[in-house]
Amino acid sequence: MGSLDGKTLVINGGGKEKSIGYGAARAFAREGANICIAGTSRSKLRASRELEDEFGVRVLTQYVSEPSAREIENAVAAFADGFGTIDVLICCLQAVKVGDLFERMLDTDLEHAVQTGPLGYARWMRSCLPHLKKTHGCVINFVSDAAHEGHEGLSALALADDAVRGMSRVAAREWEPYGIRVNTVSATALTSQLDRWAKQFSQDYDELRAKGRLDGLVDVVDDVGAACVRIARGIDCPASGGHVVIR
Repeated sequence: MGSLDGKTLVINGGGKEKSIGYGAARAFAREGANICIAGTSRSKLRASRELEDEFGVRVLTQYVSEPSAREIENAVAAFADGFGTIDVLICCLQAVKVGDLFERMLDTDLEHAVQTGPLGYARWMRSCLPHLKKTHGCVINFVSDAAHEGHEGLSALALADDAVRGMSRVAAREWEPYGIRVNTVSATALTSQLDRWAKQFSQDYDELRAKGRLDGLVDVVDDVGAACVRIARGIDCPASGGHVVIR
């Protein structure tokens, strides 16, 4: 307890229970970090304020209606003003259509995946960069192994996630002189997004289960969030630019 006292976490998409973002927020709060959460639901952001009472940390929330450069810059400015520092950025919020075959995907579906995924992540990263330079902090970008491996119904997610992987590797190299680490993480966790995909593409889901790929789905707090804490502390994590798989 308290290993991250005084540190500040910024996370896009941590206001929803049973999500990777919320799990990471809880894990960092448990270690004493102050939490900044941006999200698209005011009610879910309000619910995340429970972390203050439970762990005795400060929590700031910011409603972001869309991943535009202006809204993200305003959110980061508010977080930096609130705590004076940003040590860790976690990007995990993507609004991506899943379940439809690639041939049925519209251009608008693919464009939305890029807007909320790699382009949104890039805006968060660039906006936080001046603060991360001061703290020699780190960036953790979440991607999906299921999409990377080419499973049906995940073409938009694959488009977005592979772009995030490549962008993260480049940022890791360019930001190394600043002492900033950038890693990507994938986790086979029991989340509401996985629930939706399983219902829409049950055959593919059942195939993964038969192969044992979904055995022992990890917990978003004790497994995923705890792994993010270790990465932030530089413990048991790959070099900057590497990828972490949590199963």
